[in-house]
Amino acid sequence: MDDLHSTESQFRLSHPWCWRFTLFGPIVLTLLLLSVLFFQTGWEFTSKIVTSAVMTVAFFGRFIILSGSDGAFQDTNGSLASEHLFAIVCYLDVMTALILAFHIGFLFRLPYIGPRVSALVTDGHFILDAQPWMRRATFFGLIAFVGFPLAATGSIGGSIFGRLLGMSRTATFFGIVIGALLGNTVMFLFSDLLSHYLDKDNIYLKIGGFLVIGTIIFVLERRYRKLKEGFAKGKLPLDQPHVDYGIPGDDHVIDPIERKQAAPVPASPDMQHDDLTTGAHRNGRVHLGDTEELEDIPETLSGTRSGSRPHPR
Repeated sequence: MDDLHSTESQFRLSHPWCWRFTLFGPIVLTLLLLSVLFFQTGWEFTSKIVTSAVMTVAFFGRFIILSGSDGAFQDTNGSLASEHLFAIVCYLDVMTALILAFHIGFLFRLPYIGPRVSALVTDGHFILDAQPWMRRATFFGLIAFVGFPLAATGSIGGSIFGRLLGMSRTATFFGIVIGALLGNTVMFLFSDLLSHYLDKDNIYLKIGGFLVIGTIIFVLERRYRKLKEGFAKGKLPLDQPHVDYGIPGDDHVIDPIERKQAAPVPASPDMQHDDLTTGAHRNGRVHLGDTEELEDIPETLSGTRSGSRPHPR
């Protein structure tokens, strides 16, 4: 957490205008848009937009697009159409990405949200270990991560995932935006397909649709948690050393090959000046903030190649 806060402070000092724009810009823009919406359409439609946004963030995510009616985008009198919900979800994803991709350290310091978001670090490691191609693909791996409809993914999880991949703030932002737009578009096209076979304005279908969406989310999340727990039990023995990546809750396991590389080096007269380096090996922990030259550690940890964790050679 201290490492993230330090990075946030450096960003604020080196790019003060960018720091202010990315942190306060989305909030100011949202208030302005709601004000314009209120004066143009009235309280009823504006309240529907706000309610749908809250439901999106708190419960349904992009699945809420499936609950939209068959109305046109210009229609502000009836229920929200799928086009409205698509626009709401995309806007929330872009604004969230703009804040978190540049200020992820700030999120961890929030008293109530921070500990819960820290758990997403474990989710990111699980997905990286289960799908190693994402680490190699980097940018496209982030897009695929954000596009998949799970609570652990999305803009918040994508911001953490981008850091685990060693991506820059700008690359993380654009990766999240592209992934979110692709995932939302797939959901919107599926909603449009349903409208050809079902009357989406039917009240009973709406209630049933919310129940189905809730069930789908519950099943996906439960299955995902079981897979992660099984992976943790089978792959995370207690005697393995950990690598500290400077992220709260980010105690990642070195695999057996990497543990062999990080094993203690026998002392010799030519290596007496390397006590500090070998000490890091003996402790089984390597910090990314260390400035020592670790020649027998993979390039990932020395900063010459981006990645979420060291690769075995």
